[in-house]
Amino acid sequence: MTGLSAWFKDRPLWVQDAARRLIQQGDITPDDLIELVEICKHEAAGSLGLSDDTSPEPIPDYAFNSVHGQGLLRLKAIKDVVGINALAPRKPLEFGTKSLVIIYGINGSGKSGYMRLLKHVCGAREPGKLLGNVFAAPSQDPGCKIEYTCDGQDHELEWISSEGVISDLENVAIYDTDCAHVYVDKEHEVSYEPPMLGLFRQLVDACDQVDKVLSKEIESKVSALPKLPNEYSDTDAASWFEKIDNNTLTEDVASHCTWTDDDAKALNTLNQRLLEVDPQSKADSLRKAKEHLAQLIKRLTETKTQLSDEAFKEFLEANEEAGAKRRAATDDADRIFANAPLDGVASESWRLLWEQARRFSKEVAYPANPFPNTGVEARCVLCQQLLEDDAKVRLQSFEYFVKGNLEQEASEAEQKVIRILEELTDLPDVEQFDSMLDLASVKEEALRKGVSTHFLMLRARREQFGTEDDLAKLSAMPNDEALDGLVALEKNLEEQVSVYEQDAQTNDRTAPLKQRHELEVRKWLTEQRASIESEIERQKSIALLEITRRLTHTKALTLKASSLSEELVTEAFKKRFQDELNLLGATRLRVEIEKVKAAKGQVLHKLMLTDAKMEAHTRDVLSDGEFRIVSIAAFLADVATEDYDVPFIFDDPISSLDQDYEGRVAQRFVGLAQFRQVIVFTHRLSLLSALQNASEKQGVDNHVISLLRQSWGIGEPGGPPLPAQKPKTALNTLLNERLGAARKVYEETGRSEYIILAKALCSDIRITIERLIENDLLADVVQRFRLPINTMGKLHKVAKITSKDCEYIDEMMTKYSRYEHAQPEESPIELPEPDELEQDLKGLKAWLDEFSGREVPA
Repeated sequence: MTGLSAWFKDRPLWVQDAARRLIQQGDITPDDLIELVEICKHEAAGSLGLSDDTSPEPIPDYAFNSVHGQGLLRLKAIKDVVGINALAPRKPLEFGTKSLVIIYGINGSGKSGYMRLLKHVCGAREPGKLLGNVFAAPSQDPGCKIEYTCDGQDHELEWISSEGVISDLENVAIYDTDCAHVYVDKEHEVSYEPPMLGLFRQLVDACDQVDKVLSKEIESKVSALPKLPNEYSDTDAASWFEKIDNNTLTEDVASHCTWTDDDAKALNTLNQRLLEVDPQSKADSLRKAKEHLAQLIKRLTETKTQLSDEAFKEFLEANEEAGAKRRAATDDADRIFANAPLDGVASESWRLLWEQARRFSKEVAYPANPFPNTGVEARCVLCQQLLEDDAKVRLQSFEYFVKGNLEQEASEAEQKVIRILEELTDLPDVEQFDSMLDLASVKEEALRKGVSTHFLMLRARREQFGTEDDLAKLSAMPNDEALDGLVALEKNLEEQVSVYEQDAQTNDRTAPLKQRHELEVRKWLTEQRASIESEIERQKSIALLEITRRLTHTKALTLKASSLSEELVTEAFKKRFQDELNLLGATRLRVEIEKVKAAKGQVLHKLMLTDAKMEAHTRDVLSDGEFRIVSIAAFLADVATEDYDVPFIFDDPISSLDQDYEGRVAQRFVGLAQFRQVIVFTHRLSLLSALQNASEKQGVDNHVISLLRQSWGIGEPGGPPLPAQKPKTALNTLLNERLGAARKVYEETGRSEYIILAKALCSDIRITIERLIENDLLADVVQRFRLPINTMGKLHKVAKITSKDCEYIDEMMTKYSRYEHAQPEESPIELPEPDELEQDLKGLKAWLDEFSGREVPA
């Protein structure tokens, strides 16, 4: 249809997918609805195609193709059927080359299975589900081979149900009970709705269903957000809380709903502040604590600097330098005092002894004389003996050595080492340090523990400082975390001092109270963070669902359906409908098609009663048969005048029709067969006869196929049913096929099995004799299933009948009627043997050949 494909491409993708499903399968199933809702959601969210289950499929290219100008299309055969109902034919269903194909079968012979197959292959409206044999184990996917001719080209396609419609066959017109309901609604007011407008109505219904699902989902998303306590209603946080929606940022939630240790400290401080009776005393107390804290920070900082890796390296360097210089001084002493009576001169113990002797001499023994005193009668300050000349010389050399450069440098280097160790800050013991923490108001457990650990690490390092000579073996230096905490505490104490001093100057507590409320509401918001985040997600979900609902609006569908109705249902169509009613002999039915309304994509064209004197629903006036004839008229008016040559397929079209309508329908179908292939499935011999008679009158060849139920399954194609065969053909069938099969059973398995076949054979011989009487003896003037009596060109042939003809036919009719009746137990009538049956059948053939060639007497 011109422009419809382009129009649909501008619709939401989920609507296009819904249209595809409706076109291919006729309705929206519950599973379809679930999938369409998901596709609609993903389309609104911009996430289509991220997974296979949310990828919409496009409308097939053939869906809206104009059928005008399509070349000759003929169905040729259906074969290799698998997985479709209970169909299990071993032979193909061949439609032949004749334009009228009549497929006859009793109930349960497979007609419905073939019709369901054709509806799926050709894309009929309301195709229904294509099931396998529900009474057998599941087999392979439903499928078959389809042979057809299109534009003079032969095609054979392997078709499976999952492939959908064969595009070449999508214009085949199919009429069945489901189609009748499309054209005539028996449940509500009788109305005609062209299939394309029906598609729009179904699309609107799909939109409403999806919207209903979305609305219910929105209703189900109930807020679990708790109510803000009234005491916090005037806070800034409350204002933010009341404005939470789908646009609330994650950063906003984090900034309003995070409760830290600092917040807890601040709230605790505020509570203490508000409880304080004497703010000035509190300020003084905090200032003292701050002073102690400053001293503690200074002491720990200085100690950490003194014990740093750099300081230890300097200490090691000084110690190494002192050792080196001492070794140099010792070597010099060894050289000088090599001949000394005693060893050890210049050793550390010797130098201590020498210095003590120097002190004793200057302070006690010889304060007026320089050390060492080597004057007249001078004595040794240690042993107090008079010094001999050599002893005096030795003491003078000792002093010279001590006063020499090497010894002096060694002594100074050693003093530097001692000074470094002495300058290290003394650290208190653990108990003293705890007291210092108390005085500094270090109360928080974590900070107190961290500072104590810091102190113990410094203490351990301090103890190793003078004993270790390897930096790698020195205890680890603490990091600055504890000191930073003390500095922060110092800052906090300073702030508290300032705050309490301000409180001491004024009695206004408004500001601290507001600060406390802000902190308390932050704590409350943090406790509700999960609920707040859930509420934001709920709001986002609802917002997205509302956006999704916009994709279900039906205004565009309704407007397009209304414009299509003007294109599809025109005055010409209304005239065609009336013409079809006339051709079908339904002129007395006062009905017409009128457009009545267009709403939500549904444009109804009711079958209205014309010239009614009172209000009445059409359904209350028309009978079931009239409903059927009206639906056929609407169907043919819709498709029979199109300029294309495709097959018509009808499935039991005459349900509820009387003989008059049945004949008219047969004539109309045969009339269609003059231009197209017409395939009629039926279980009624009367329609088969009517179609044969109409085709004979209109010069249209027909091909009759019967469907049979066999032991291996149903749908087995066979020749025309015996009642539909000409008597001569029927006699040949009975003689050459049926009798041969019965004779074989008789000879191979015996009489008991043969009796069953023989009885059926006798019954069919009787039916054939009846057809012979109608068709040949009475020259086809009267037929049981035909309404008119045909005399023209036929009645004179009755004059050929002689008394011998009547006796012979009566004899055969009597003989083969006996086997149709119940038999007396005491004298049952034996069924004829195969040879007797053969003799009778050949006798009937001979009589028919002679009678057909007999001249009519003058």
